[in-house]
Amino acid sequence: MPDGVFSLRQLFNTGEEFKVNAIRYILKTRRNVVFDRWEKTKLGAKCNENDCGWRIYCSVENPIGKWMVKTYDDEHQCHPVGRCKQIKSPVIADLFLEDIRRDPEMSAPKIKDEMKRRYNIIISPPQSQVARRMIFDKLQAETNEQFERTNKNTTVQINTIRREDGEEMFSQIYICFDRLKRSWKQNCRPIIGLDGTFLKHSVQGMILTVIGRDPNNQIYPIAWAVVSAENNDNCEWFVHMLKLDLDLGEGENILIISDMHRSLIHGVSKELPMAEHRTCARHIYANLKKLHKSDTLKPLFWRVACEK
Repeated sequence: MPDGVFSLRQLFNTGEEFKVNAIRYILKTRRNVVFDRWEKTKLGAKCNENDCGWRIYCSVENPIGKWMVKTYDDEHQCHPVGRCKQIKSPVIADLFLEDIRRDPEMSAPKIKDEMKRRYNIIISPPQSQVARRMIFDKLQAETNEQFERTNKNTTVQINTIRREDGEEMFSQIYICFDRLKRSWKQNCRPIIGLDGTFLKHSVQGMILTVIGRDPNNQIYPIAWAVVSAENNDNCEWFVHMLKLDLDLGEGENILIISDMHRSLIHGVSKELPMAEHRTCARHIYANLKKLHKSDTLKPLFWRVACEK
């Protein structure tokens, strides 16, 4: 990673690497450096303040195929100004990409304030607004590229319902990545675990998950869904989507494990009537524990559960 330091006869692999190092230099020194030469094999920069002699020139050194600093006058006759023409919106977007990836609520004024705090460089409100839009465009492009490259046949279904006021409202989403379902069919045991849990905080509803076991007996995620509630309609829809993705037919030669929730039992019986459906031993023990507090129950229960 360029560190913003220059020296005579310094080498760079590409012209772009030289330009990135110049930006790093500007961020470190707050000098109003601008590029005054921009050719295919030659790049130059100078300090844009009046009567300042700072200058650098870099070009391709043909014998070694690298870019070399040929001229470097490193003395400034000016003071740092904090307003730098080369710190434009694309540069700001690169600086704050990871920040917004972690915190999408980061506002344009916050970016402006952080530029002043981190680098002591002043940017305008329009610059921070444009940079923020560019960041979201980059993040969306990353998502699109990754999805198209690695998950071409992924199943994603989103369903909505119409409210009384005529507006569409989210109802269900189901996701099963192509790599996961193909690998499950090819490598995993014919055992599936179904479960659901509440979504907390401001987000309401349930997340339904389905997992398998890989050849190393490790947990293998297969698919998941977010629904409004763990009711018969949602569970039946979830199992139906899973049946189509994994080619389960009527459930022949498949073992389903779930808790004793009636909606999951209903969904499996409707969509996979020939599947062997068992109840998770941990859920059974948790329910027994509510009525029988003695520690003597645990070893006895698991001895029975583990018998073949």
